[in-house]
Amino acid sequence: LQPILSNDRWDGYPVVSFDGVTTLTTPMLADVLNGSSNLTIIVLMNPARTQVNSNSTVVDMSADGSVESWRLTQQNSVNNLYALDWSADETQGTMGASPSVQTHNGQQQMLSIVKSWTSASSYLDGAVIGTSTVPGELWFSPQQLVIGGQNISSMGFQGQIAEILIYNRALSDTERQQIETTLGVKYSVMADNPGIDPVNWLPISWEMQYFGQTGINPNDDPDGDGLTNLQEFFQSSDPTDFYNGEVPIITVLSGEGSPTGEFVVSVHRPDGAVYINAPVSFDVPVDAASLAGNPDSTNTHQTIKTRTDSNGIARVFIRPAVVTP
Repeated sequence: LQPILSNDRWDGYPVVSFDGVTTLTTPMLADVLNGSSNLTIIVLMNPARTQVNSNSTVVDMSADGSVESWRLTQQNSVNNLYALDWSADETQGTMGASPSVQTHNGQQQMLSIVKSWTSASSYLDGAVIGTSTVPGELWFSPQQLVIGGQNISSMGFQGQIAEILIYNRALSDTERQQIETTLGVKYSVMADNPGIDPVNWLPISWEMQYFGQTGINPNDDPDGDGLTNLQEFFQSSDPTDFYNGEVPIITVLSGEGSPTGEFVVSVHRPDGAVYINAPVSFDVPVDAASLAGNPDSTNTHQTIKTRTDSNGIARVFIRPAVVTP
């Protein structure tokens, strides 16, 4: 039996529902996850309000339930209290566990756990829940990876899972935060971290620096450079400056003596690459001339703002000032 693809969606994306009995088994991932005592797990989940099984397991690398490698499982039969458990050796004489996280009943959320040798940290919706000293070794049992439980009926998870990301290394804080931000925006999970905008996962200080307000759309591209606000944040670039502080090279291609008054420039990077869709502003003094956007237009201005084409070209049409005797 397999879990079902739910009719419910998280912000338009499909999720998988688990009933506490059926599981999803992926044997081909076992070897990929082998060979490291470090581990990172990030889960987008919506646990049922009540877990019928006392050892409800979200994801597991101990498929037969007897010889445990590691698993993200409910702790001490406390409803929706989860932690990462693992064996430090084959005899299971030494066990390790990350700090436990009390997840929210019946709510979309993101649970992250990072094991970095003898340190383990747990996070919920971007906020650190706890960090503890743990056994460094993580014994790997080459078995199946099981999602939504183990191959034992008493271990099944009830609820929805949208995504699970598993790394056989400890992500850095920057890596983890970037992934959490991307997933939080994707699934509209509310961030729970001081200084972070709960809606878009962007730092409030960053929003205020560039926009003077919070709640901006992370998927907008206000400067038209092809990068969303979220991507600009990740790249430490200015979301309101197409050129990001770089000084463009502007070359006049034509304009002197043109019968149509066409004035053409090319805009390049310092390395010679053209700027595509780059903003360009043309200005003329009031008493000297006016500008039009095309050769037939009678609607003129002292300033025209336009953007370069796919060849890095921008143009306007100059209308000489009319001199009255």
